[in-house]
Amino acid sequence: MRNIGIGVALLIGLVLLVVAASVALIESEEVVVIDTRDAAGETYSTRVWVLDFEGRVWLAPGNRSNGWFQRLLTNPKVELVRSGTRTCHLASVVEGDASIPILEQFLEKYASVIRVTTLLNFVLEPGGDESPPVAVRLESC
Repeated sequence: MRNIGIGVALLIGLVLLVVAASVALIESEEVVVIDTRDAAGETYSTRVWVLDFEGRVWLAPGNRSNGWFQRLLTNPKVELVRSGTRTCHLASVVEGDASIPILEQFLEKYASVIRVTTLLNFVLEPGGDESPPVAVRLESC
């Protein structure tokens, strides 16, 4: 029985180590803060990856169920904090084939991190998100 307890403790420790390493790796690339508001007007701050592509600022939710993505669908006016500067933006969703060039650029910029987080997401959410690809374009207010 004691050996089972030790094995479980080691497994939990390993999972925590993998999660901590993943978070550190995610934060090793450019991360910005996006402030979104829910229907009641409450503000939520979320750390996300950002991409400059063809003169525009882009975000990629990775999963349509992400809270920040769901909130900007309801209220597309968001604030972006990048390099200490807060700016107002209007978010618009680009779906399907039109989003693929943007997502390819995300893959190029964040390749090493995406490999690790994809594996982690597969372990934590084996069903995944099967909906068409999506990217978010930010235009200045």
